Amino acid sequence: MKNEFPKKLTELRMQKGWSQKDAAAKLGISQALLSHYEKGIRECGLDFLIRAAELYSCTTDYLLGVSSTPRASSEPDADNITADLREYPSLSKSRQEVCDTLNILYSITARIGNPEINKSFNKLVGSSVFSFARRLEKLYFHKELFEFDKDLTLANSSRKINTAFYTIMREMQVENINVNLKKVRIKEDYPTRSKSFFNLISHFDG
Repeated sequence: MKNEFPKKLTELRMQKGWSQKDAAAKLGISQALLSHYEKGIRECGLDFLIRAAELYSCTTDYLLGVSSTPRASSEPDADNITADLREYPSLSKSRQEVCDTLNILYSITARIGNPEINKSFNKLVGSSVFSFARRLEKLYFHKELFEFDKDLTLANSSRKINTAFYTIMREMQVENINVNLKKVRIKEDYPTRSKSFFNLISHFDG
């Protein structure tokens, strides 16, 4: 607990884009006490541990470093996803890396705090998912397998991706990002997800 709990507590707060003052208010403690917990100077009680788990929608085991999975699932195979991936561990690993990396990027986007960037990032991710799903459908199933908006075509999806990307770039150029976002130290700010982030980036070849 001394080693993992402070890191997890800090990481979860930063993923939300909250200051210590914001998080402390939500947890019903002083900012100074939360700072001590995050630095490992003091150990918390069971009551605080439960409140923190509820606030960050994770298990107490995850906060304590006992589990590497933030949320427990009472029906792990309810959607057959785990079963589908069981024979392909490399794909399962890739899925985790993508999820971790997206969580980091969403966290950074939240820190920037620009509504246009937030909206465009959601469009960028959503349109990319749609584009892949539609191509998968046409290549392997030769019919409309997924229930998508009929007006959203691949061409429209590509335009949405480009529009969202350029909106993000424009807003980042216009806004002084340093006002809201200090230098991001991936390893320090996201200790449990940084490995996934760097693995995904290093293996990306365009």
